[in-house]
Amino acid sequence: MANEVTWLLPNRVIYFQAKDVLTIDELVAAIKFIEDGVRNAPGVVHLVVDARETKSIPSNVLEIKKHITYLNRDKMGWIILIGMNPLVNAFVKVLTQLLRTNYRNFRAQKPALEFLVTQDETLSDVLERVTD
Repeated sequence: MANEVTWLLPNRVIYFQAKDVLTIDELVAAIKFIEDGVRNAPGVVHLVVDARETKSIPSNVLEIKKHITYLNRDKMGWIILIGMNPLVNAFVKVLTQLLRTNYRNFRAQKPALEFLVTQDETLSDVLERVTD
């Protein structure tokens, strides 16, 4: 599978890397991972979505919204988007409005993670995971 969702920093930062064509099934699986992660983490969880190599995502917002079942706004931290794909950017903006959480967009991973550390200094270990 070209798309992967995993912990970048366990119980603190989820990393969702979307490549090529993201199907509704892959997106639903990612949403479940994110919701379970936020639900089970002891504190705030941030989400980094790397969409630099994304060519297409599902565009039916109502279909996507019905799969978002766990909205704990107190435990959802920043949503950081890496990549300037307008379609993905629009989707993430809708997601941040649903979650009423903070959002920023970056072109590359390093400045995105550096920004996240400035917002939550307990995440300094995340900078060791920069790959670009």
